[in-house]
Amino acid sequence: MRESAPNKPGNWIASARLEYEVRKFERARKLIQQGCDQCPRSEEVWLVNIEMNHSDLHLCKVIVAEAIKYNSKSLKLWLKAAELETDNISKKRVLRKALEFLPKSETLWLEIVKYEDDNDLKIRMLEKATELLPTSIDMWLELVKIQPIGDARKSLNKARKCVEKDDLHLIYIEGAKLEESATQNEIKVNKLITKCFKDASDTITKDEWLRFAVECEQNKFYMTAKAITLQALESEVTNEESEDKVYNYINDAQLAFKHKNVEIARSMFMFITSKFSNNLDAWDSFIEMEKSIDDNSELYTVYEMAISANPKVVKFYLMYAKDKWVLDNDVEKARQILTEGLEKNKESEDLWFAAIKLEWKSGSKVQATQLFESCRDEVSEPSARVWYKHITLERIQGRIDQALKLADEGLAYHQQEPKLYLQLGQIYEDQENWQKAIETYELGTKLCLDSSELWISWAKVEEFKLKRLVKARSILDQRLAINNKDELTYLARIQLEIRSKNIQQAKILIAKALKDIPKSGLIWSENIKVAKPQQRKNFYKMALNSTDDDSYVVLTIALDLWSLGKISRAKQFFQSIFENDSDFGDAYIYYLGFLLKHGTQDEIKELETQFAKNEPRHGLVWCPVFKNLENFDREPLELLREEVKKLSN
Repeated sequence: MRESAPNKPGNWIASARLEYEVRKFERARKLIQQGCDQCPRSEEVWLVNIEMNHSDLHLCKVIVAEAIKYNSKSLKLWLKAAELETDNISKKRVLRKALEFLPKSETLWLEIVKYEDDNDLKIRMLEKATELLPTSIDMWLELVKIQPIGDARKSLNKARKCVEKDDLHLIYIEGAKLEESATQNEIKVNKLITKCFKDASDTITKDEWLRFAVECEQNKFYMTAKAITLQALESEVTNEESEDKVYNYINDAQLAFKHKNVEIARSMFMFITSKFSNNLDAWDSFIEMEKSIDDNSELYTVYEMAISANPKVVKFYLMYAKDKWVLDNDVEKARQILTEGLEKNKESEDLWFAAIKLEWKSGSKVQATQLFESCRDEVSEPSARVWYKHITLERIQGRIDQALKLADEGLAYHQQEPKLYLQLGQIYEDQENWQKAIETYELGTKLCLDSSELWISWAKVEEFKLKRLVKARSILDQRLAINNKDELTYLARIQLEIRSKNIQQAKILIAKALKDIPKSGLIWSENIKVAKPQQRKNFYKMALNSTDDDSYVVLTIALDLWSLGKISRAKQFFQSIFENDSDFGDAYIYYLGFLLKHGTQDEIKELETQFAKNEPRHGLVWCPVFKNLENFDREPLELLREEVKKLSN
C-alpha cells in the first residue's frame, strides 16, 4: 500500500502504528518520518510523528516547527506547538504567531487568553477578537466575564445584535447573571429573562431551559435560576391543564429537589401553587419539601401562602400552628394562627381542639376549659368528640362532678356514642363504684352494638374487680354470639383462659377464632405464643401468609426469635415492621428494649428520633399507656422509656 500509494498519509500512519504496537519503536519512527517526507501537507501524519517521539521534547519541537512550515494554517499543529512549550511566556509567543496565520480562529483567541495574566490586556484582546468574530458566542461570554459591569453591559448589548438567534439566549442569561452578581436586583434579572424567552429561538425545549437553570443554581446564580424556571413553565402551561399535567409538574419539582436543586424545586412549586392554588397535593408536597430543609422561614412563608389561597382548608392552620409551637416554641404566634383559622372556620372541631391543647400544654388550663364551652356554643352540632374530650380534661383536673355532668349531657345528645359510656364507666371505676360501672357498660352494649370495647371493659370489671370469672366468660361469649368476627373480643376471651391456666381451652378458642376470622393478626399471634417451641417455626410462615405480614404477627415472631437467642434474625423482623407500619407503638417499645441489650447508641438514638417524628397512636400495649389520664401531660418519649423499663423488669 505504501509503494502503490506513497502520497496517502493513512498508509504511513497505519504502517507506523502496526510497528509501534509490536514494540518495534525505531522501525515505527522511521516509517512515520518517511510519511512526513512523502505527505508534508498532512497535519495528521506530523501529529503521529510527534506522538511517537513524545519522550524527546526537543525533537518534538523540531518536528512541529517543520510541520508548521508546510501547514501554517493547521490549528491542531499550532496548538500542539504551544502545548510542547513548558512556560506560559513561550506558549503565548507560539499562539500569537499562530494568530498571524489564523486571525479568525476562535479556539486560538480563547487559548491565548487563558495564559494572559494582565486583565486589561485580556479585555483588549477579546474586544479585538469579537470585532473579527462578531458571531462567536464563546468570545462574547468570555469578554463580559472579565469586564467592569458598565462595559460588560455595553458588550452584551452589542452581542445581542451580532450573535446568531440560536445563541441569543446565552447572552441574555449571562446578562441576568451579571445583574444578579453586581446588583442583586431581582426585578432586572426577571426582565432580562422575560425578554430572553421572547427573543430566543423557538426550538429550545422546556427541558433545555431547565438545564440552563440547573447550571445557574449550581454556580450560585439563584435569582437567574428561579427566573428561568418560572418562565420555562409559564411558556408551556395552558389555561386548560389536565390533572395529570399538574401532577407531572409536581413530580418534576420533587425530582429537582432530589437532585439537590433546591431553588429550582422551590420555583417550580411556587409556579404550581400559584397556577393551581386549590390543588392541595401540590401544597402538601411544597410544605413537605420545606420541612426537610433547615430554614424554617421559607416553610412559614409557604404556610402563609397556602392559607391565603385556601382559607377554608383547616389542615394548613393546624400544621402551621404546630410547627410554630414545636419548632420555634412560639406559643403566641401559634395562638394567632389558630384564632385566624377559627374566625374563618368556626365549625371546625379540629381547630378548637388544637387551640384547647395549646392552652392546656402552655399552662392556661382555665382558658382551655373555657374554649370547650365556646366550642359547644359556636359549633352548630357538636360531635361526641367535643363532649368526651372535655370530660377527659375535667377528669385530669379532678373535677369528677363536672365530668359526670358533662357525660350525662353528652349522652343526651349522643346516645349511641360508645366512648361516652366508656368514660362514664371509667369514672365509676375510679370511684370503685363497680355496680354503677357495670350498669353503664351494660347499657352501652345495648345501645352501641358495634363496640367491642364496652363488652371487654364490662368483662374486665367482673374478672379483675369482682373476681367473677364465670360472669366475665359469659359476657364475652354473649358478645361473640352476636358477632363472631370481633377479633378484639376473641382476643380478650382467649387471654382470659390463658390467665386462668386453661391453655387447652385457649387453643380450642384460637382454632375457632381462626375459622371465623382467618386473617386476624391478633389471633395468629396468640396461636404462635401458645404453640410448642418445635411447632412455632411452621406457624411463622402460615401466619405471615394468612395475614399479609400483619404487624402484630411480625412483632410476635421477632420476640420469639429474640427469646431463642437468634439476635440477627430478630433484628431483621423488628426493622421490617417500621417499613410498613411506623404508627405501631408496641413495636417501638419492644425494639427499644431489644436495642438496649443488643444495639448501639446510634441505633437507639435513631429509633427514638423516629418515634418522636411518627407519634405512634396504636398498639395493644402502647395505647393504654399514652391514653392513661395520669400520663396526659407527660412526654411520649419519657413514657416509651418508662414502659421499656417496666417490661425489662
